Amino acid sequence: MLLSADRMVFGDQNTPPQDNWALLLKGGRIAAVGPLAELHRQYPSEPVVHHPEATILPGFIDMHIHLGVAGAANPHNIGDFEWALRAYAQLSKAFAVGVTTVRCVASKDGLGVALRTAGEAGLLQLPRLFTVNQGICMTGGHAHDSHGNAVECDGEWEIRKAIRQNFREGADWIKILTSRGKRGQEFTQEELNAAVDECHRMGRLCAAHAGYQPSVSMCIKAGFDTIEHGTFMTVEEAHIMREKGQTWVPTIMAFTYISDQIKAGQSYSRIPGSDEYFHLAAEQYAQDFKALYDTGVRTACGTDMVMWGAPAFPVAQELAYKVKYGITPLQAIETATKNGAEALRLGEQLGQLAPGYIADVQVVAGDPSADIADLLNVIEVYQEGELRYRR
Repeated sequence: MLLSADRMVFGDQNTPPQDNWALLLKGGRIAAVGPLAELHRQYPSEPVVHHPEATILPGFIDMHIHLGVAGAANPHNIGDFEWALRAYAQLSKAFAVGVTTVRCVASKDGLGVALRTAGEAGLLQLPRLFTVNQGICMTGGHAHDSHGNAVECDGEWEIRKAIRQNFREGADWIKILTSRGKRGQEFTQEELNAAVDECHRMGRLCAAHAGYQPSVSMCIKAGFDTIEHGTFMTVEEAHIMREKGQTWVPTIMAFTYISDQIKAGQSYSRIPGSDEYFHLAAEQYAQDFKALYDTGVRTACGTDMVMWGAPAFPVAQELAYKVKYGITPLQAIETATKNGAEALRLGEQLGQLAPGYIADVQVVAGDPSADIADLLNVIEVYQEGELRYRR
């Protein structure tokens, strides 16, 4: 099939959009890319699906989600079966907003692995799923009370054992949580170093929840592959991340959405004193995002959205904040496509519209390279060349 539109955005900010181009989709891959008229001459028997006044771009990668948490009024009263159903309902909304790949960075033990396995077996139509299984925190640390989403560990060897257990249970990544609001240090530097060493020794990747200082600098020093939030990161630290090849997943939307909800009169009291923290975090992103991005640190997209009434997988809104704070629409789109794929170590086969790449593709009405808000107007979504959503 030849899929075409008035415009194509490739997922790489350095590749300018092209008008009236098409993709040849075959066997779950992009077999060819080029002007529609030229591809139609080369492949005259292929049916053409053309979308006027629309744009083709890669499917989005959301690097920071939590399965089953969103919308739970009282998570303590939810049993495992309901958690699984909530997680499936959550994932089933991804295609409608252009998301074809997600990374769950902490959920109930076995939940992400079970859903990933079901998706791979064709039992459910789900976005491509990577999971850390359970997060790892210190005793009483951030997420210790998150309804089974994290396991408490203390000391280097407890952490190493928990990492091995998570990998044994099918985790793709490991996540360490080491700050809670303004409490900026939980694990010691030696514990963080041991966590990274254990993951990399096993040839695997690791993420760090680090928002406040000194946890951000400690996790960068330890060598985590992705820094989640990095809310109060400095420009100097971003330069170090770029030099070390680390990825920043800022999750602007989560903090800003919660801050706005608090201002509207809805308290977010899970963490004592958290109202002030979320206001500070939202202001920090608005103030510093552009300077941090301009260091050249690889910046990916994660939404971390678990609040009641929030949009599902609000990647479009996350990218809109990035544009509002100073980068171009093409740069913002790259954070949710090419950069996310590179962070997952899939940069040579996912996240761009190029021959040989996996055919994860979306079509949106309008031109998001000019107006980022057009990303909200999803028309069609394909995953590995199969139609998953049509408006």
